[in-house]
Amino acid sequence: MPLSWDSPILYLVTDSTPAILGTRDLVSVVEAAIIGGVGIVQFRDKVSETATLISTARELHAATRRHNVPLLINDRVDVALAVGCEGVHIGQSDLDVPTARRLLGTDAIIGVTVSTIPEALTACREGADYLGIGTMFATSTKADTKDIIGTAGTREILGAMATEWNHVRAVAIGGINATTVQRVLYQSEYPEKKLDGVAVVSAIMASKDPKESAEELLRLLRTPPPFEAASTNEQKNIDIQDLLCNVPVVIKTVGKTAPLSHNMTNLVVQNFSASVAISVGGSPIMSNFGGEAGDLCKLGGSLVINMGTVTPEGLLNYSQALKAYNLQGGPVVLDPVGAGATAVRRSAVKKLMADGYFDVIKGNEGEIKAVAGSVTEQQQRGVDSGTSTLTFSQKAALARDLAARERNIVVMTGAVDFLSNGRHTFAISNGHELLGRITGSGCVLGTTISIMLAASRGDKLLAVIAGLLHYEIAAEIAACREDVKGPGTFVPALIDELYNLQKATSEAMSGESKNMGRRLRRPALFICDIQEKFRKAIWEYDKVIATTQKMIKASSILNIPIYATTQNRARLGETCPELSLLNAVEHADKTAFSMWIPSIERHFNSAEPSEIVIVGIESHICVTQTTLDVLANGHKVYILADGISSVNPEEIPIALARLRSAGAVVTTSESFLYELMGDASIPEFKGIAALVKESSTSTKDTLKTLLSKI
Repeated sequence: MPLSWDSPILYLVTDSTPAILGTRDLVSVVEAAIIGGVGIVQFRDKVSETATLISTARELHAATRRHNVPLLINDRVDVALAVGCEGVHIGQSDLDVPTARRLLGTDAIIGVTVSTIPEALTACREGADYLGIGTMFATSTKADTKDIIGTAGTREILGAMATEWNHVRAVAIGGINATTVQRVLYQSEYPEKKLDGVAVVSAIMASKDPKESAEELLRLLRTPPPFEAASTNEQKNIDIQDLLCNVPVVIKTVGKTAPLSHNMTNLVVQNFSASVAISVGGSPIMSNFGGEAGDLCKLGGSLVINMGTVTPEGLLNYSQALKAYNLQGGPVVLDPVGAGATAVRRSAVKKLMADGYFDVIKGNEGEIKAVAGSVTEQQQRGVDSGTSTLTFSQKAALARDLAARERNIVVMTGAVDFLSNGRHTFAISNGHELLGRITGSGCVLGTTISIMLAASRGDKLLAVIAGLLHYEIAAEIAACREDVKGPGTFVPALIDELYNLQKATSEAMSGESKNMGRRLRRPALFICDIQEKFRKAIWEYDKVIATTQKMIKASSILNIPIYATTQNRARLGETCPELSLLNAVEHADKTAFSMWIPSIERHFNSAEPSEIVIVGIESHICVTQTTLDVLANGHKVYILADGISSVNPEEIPIALARLRSAGAVVTTSESFLYELMGDASIPEFKGIAALVKESSTSTKDTLKTLLSKI
């Protein structure tokens, strides 16, 4: 059987031990997993006699052949030959690839376990069809596990393969499950080479429902992680002036939305951090108990993990909160306080980095060195960075390389701050020396950045720049005040000026916005009942989702408030995972068909009519009743014909004709966005133009399909 590989693939490695399989039948578990989406099966059994291995492998092969899925045997070429299966997977201490190839033939699939670049390149040169890269995380399924390499080590191997061996497939293995699979693919990706799938063991073999577990893993494999924000800084070129022009927009958004900043921080700075969060316009909560994160992460805010106090219990709480925010897509800031000072702190950093994804890592030079793995025991004495040992270019390279490795934003603070997203690196020279004379100045900067991230999820780089500038310019203003005589009087002045800068920026932006040229003054986006449960029932549902994704991105750029609903969430499930609604003003559940329910209606005033644009389902029920209610309350309604649908497509033109006659404007997403802006001179125009260009292919396809029924 030739290797047919639809990336990303779900690869199952069997485990017949009682601790994993229990009393269940191995073949039945494997076949259920194949039905659920497994694309390759590796039979691994280190303890059974050869006769038993062959007998079991034949049963497995009969099952895999029924579903046209390759079966590979772990280590044992002799068993593969006896069974006549599709190939083998061999380790570094097993038979070499050329010998296995001679024995099995040119059509056999041969995979090799690798954990270093030399091992990977050797396997590629010798003719391996794919590599199993690992171990990704700590695992109990193998007694001979080599060093844990994580996503960073996996990315290095992929980078080494990229030029000459791009055609060789690669899967990650080791401790991968539903909570880690998306992050593994995301953070391991090298620009020219990414993983082709993941291999799992316990996540399926130990599951009570292997079919359901396989389905969920495959869905996660093929869905971007919640924390992957569509960002304007993913473009190859960045106009720094455009970034700076949008900083006030972020600051104003913070003042308008008061996003939550969940701080897991040391006792020394809790009060200071809370005061700063309120002053910049955020809403702080100080909670070091990880059990609360499951609820807090759903409130649209962000998380700060500050390692000022490191204890075993604290690490467990950090990890629990980190995983909760990752699953929800909430931004997370790591402040690795004193990371290079002790072996305990260096170990804590490694554990946290393995446990989850950080959108931003902020630290001084010594701390960033420790996170990058380049610190020695003598390089950091405490929480202070100490004397710098790097040139400006070396600092910039350190921030860039760490950001590229982790696929996030890295901020290295100092007399000159360096920040990078791995592709673009900036130096910022604001701030004042008094910041280095007070306790917790770096900690509260992390809080400030977290608040900006919560308000600007669509552009993390912009959010970090906004946080740095807000904080450091306020520090400059505070230090120049006549009442500031030194560090003791600087702290209250800093809090004052953070507040004053927030207020002045918001007021200036509000005054400016009256003359910005926008045709629509009070737009709002309504997302109606786009739930996972309806995916298979609604006509061309994926196209509705695509338009909604575009409108969510546009709302982030244009600062349009989002209101979303689900219909009977307990029975019909959550909103589709592709839609990031963490910034929604309301994400309400309802039993009424109309979205115009009290929790949403309270945000609107008929004396100041809004322009409400609606996407969702179904066109003739919930969309129709929402439109009629909104019109009746004095607001203008735009219905996006490329953003609505029904189970029966014949209902769509009837519903739109009725709503048009009732006073609604039936239009398209692109037409609405350009009408909303009204003028190409507004700062957001470039961002919207880029979004329209980026989504042009899917927009054309959606228009061709959905508008065919109008």
